[in-house]
Amino acid sequence: MGREFDEPPFRFAPEDDPADRGGMRWARWLIVLVVVGALVGAGVYVYLNPLVGPKWLQDSGVLPRPGPTVVYKWRDREGAWHITDTPPPEGAAFERLEYAHDVNVLPLPPKLQNNR
Repeated sequence: MGREFDEPPFRFAPEDDPADRGGMRWARWLIVLVVVGALVGAGVYVYLNPLVGPKWLQDSGVLPRPGPTVVYKWRDREGAWHITDTPPPEGAAFERLEYAHDVNVLPLPPKLQNNR
């Protein structure tokens, strides 16, 4: 004859109860989704603002290179100079200038010009 055991049937410990795992599972998924969303958001932000990214990422060629800044220099009828990012009114003589983001547009100070 088979031997009968007097032990009660197996039960999960209270912290391992499968019925209680549903809330923890959703909390873990929520944390994973928040972390992945933050990483994707940071990547999109750096891609849309390439000058914000680290130097090694800018040099890698993955990020788009920003185009030059175009400005218009012109003088109005009263003789005042204007520098704008939009073309001057029709008929005004103007100069179109382009500046790259990594080029210094200021003149060198006299002390540095003598060292050349």
